[in-house]
Amino acid sequence: MKRIILIILFGIFCIYATQIKIDAQDRIIRFFNENGIEYLETNVEYIFTIKSKINLEDIEYIILSKIGKNATETVKGNDYISAKFDNGNINISINKSDDLQLLRIFYSQQSRDMNIIEYIRRSVDDLNLVNEKRPSFYSLIEGKISYKLSKKEKINLARQILKRLYGREINLIEDDRYISLIGYSNCYNNNLKTNGKVFNVNIAVRDGSDGCTYILIGNPIITVEY
Repeated sequence: MKRIILIILFGIFCIYATQIKIDAQDRIIRFFNENGIEYLETNVEYIFTIKSKINLEDIEYIILSKIGKNATETVKGNDYISAKFDNGNINISINKSDDLQLLRIFYSQQSRDMNIIEYIRRSVDDLNLVNEKRPSFYSLIEGKISYKLSKKEKINLARQILKRLYGREINLIEDDRYISLIGYSNCYNNNLKTNGKVFNVNIAVRDGSDGCTYILIGNPIITVEY
């Protein structure tokens, strides 16, 4: 009987663990809604090296088909393609070096539909490219508060967001105009390691030149300047 209970509990844990890994973005959006934070946009980026030859138009078609979007405007070059559609856009570029190619897929949306992020992941899996190594993945969610926060309020807000993501704090950087919190959350599968510490979430809260406060939540780290 005890063994059966343990098996059931393990099954419940696995279901729960799987669930929290796929709804991190939704948790952040709900937190924004509950705390009067204006949602601005979500960005995801894949970067990986490949050996196989590729056609950027084929990649664009696969991704847009998977997310169910039709491009309203497309700009093409020899080594890049950019497509715009309702509430978002996607940029695909490639840099060639000898026999290797560095492929970058950057997707941005103003929509709150976080299912599209999962569709992007599946699209990359469907490309069936010969990879040198596992793709690097980065995501960023940005929000805004219409007034400035004190340093104490910035820190408190970042820690509240980390708590919503079931995270633990690893490091905190303070500046006159921003704070940056590094942590680890079970809501994400990917991570980075530096100085023996593993982390996968970066929360920054900064002053804007417009008198507002901007919130950036990156996984595993924020890759844009703030």
